[in-house]
Amino acid sequence: MKPDLEMKLGSCRGALAALAAKDGDARRRRRDDEDLWMAPYGSPYAVDVNKLLCSKAIRRLHGKTQVVVLPKNSHTRDRLSHSFEVAGIATTAARILGLNESLCLAAALAHDIGHTPLGHGGEKLMAEATGRPFRHEIFGVIVAQKIERQGQGLNLTYQVLDAVRNHSRGGDRQLRCSSSTVEGDLMMFSDKIGYIFADFNDIFVRTAHTGSRLKPADFPALAEGMAWFGANHRERNATCIAHLCLESAEKGAVAFRDSEAAQRFTEVKKLMYQAYGSFDRKDADAAARRVLQALSDLERDVEPAILFALMNDDDVLGLNRKVETRGTIAAADLAPLSIGDIIPALRGNNIDLTDPDLDW
Repeated sequence: MKPDLEMKLGSCRGALAALAAKDGDARRRRRDDEDLWMAPYGSPYAVDVNKLLCSKAIRRLHGKTQVVVLPKNSHTRDRLSHSFEVAGIATTAARILGLNESLCLAAALAHDIGHTPLGHGGEKLMAEATGRPFRHEIFGVIVAQKIERQGQGLNLTYQVLDAVRNHSRGGDRQLRCSSSTVEGDLMMFSDKIGYIFADFNDIFVRTAHTGSRLKPADFPALAEGMAWFGANHRERNATCIAHLCLESAEKGAVAFRDSEAAQRFTEVKKLMYQAYGSFDRKDADAAARRVLQALSDLERDVEPAILFALMNDDDVLGLNRKVETRGTIAAADLAPLSIGDIIPALRGNNIDLTDPDLDW
């Protein structure tokens, strides 16, 4: 980080402390939770962190596409490593501004648990298959409340669930604050910072998956925009965190819209979506369609789209190979997968994929 920026950042310390979420305001759907014995020994949001770290939903994020489908290089991010990076950004900014770090951490860990395999193409396929809108932020809340713990749910605080519901803006739309807590808004910005710079790194620096097809020289405005934030991923993150905190301190609310850094970030984000469009997804999308159809033919008591959404990339592509070989899949093919643990609790459970059920 540049010395002048680091010096300015010192003035932000505790700037939003008066707005921080209070532990005493945390609320849950149920009070008879087996994990609430931890509450007297720390923040209720720290209780949520412990629940999430032990959850199946978090474990399923490993192997789900962040931007590259089944990368050969294991250093390429997936949804799990992305969530960890968002957690680092959110808690760092929260510490500077005096906000509730535990709430930021829990929200960051949970924010992508509703993602499908194979990236945003999987989301589009879900909408096609069900004939209903599908949003991963809505499904994330559903996973937390209606699928985890054999359908009993994790019983997370409303504040964490609300942050999950409100973290996504879809594509390159303008970033607006809409969470019920400033920590939720902070995590939303942290998510965008977390994936834009990381995705650039995975696409243009770690090129085992793209070969010579995508080069920074093909996107000169994007490369120039990235260079303004720093020479590498760490510098870019640090620059954005600093300017996010500076603008928020100046405005007395979480904000990252009007500063030069925020406007440059918005432009870089738009340019990144042009790069995303350069990926050839035809094979992955075709495999996903075949698997979804095979699940529909096999399973009558569980929404096939839900089963698809809960799988990771390896699960889908492994089942696709069976469909290509045999023309179908069998129940025995699902049993060893993560969804094999979940199917019994889902049978007969009518889940509305469009309803986060947060009116409590």
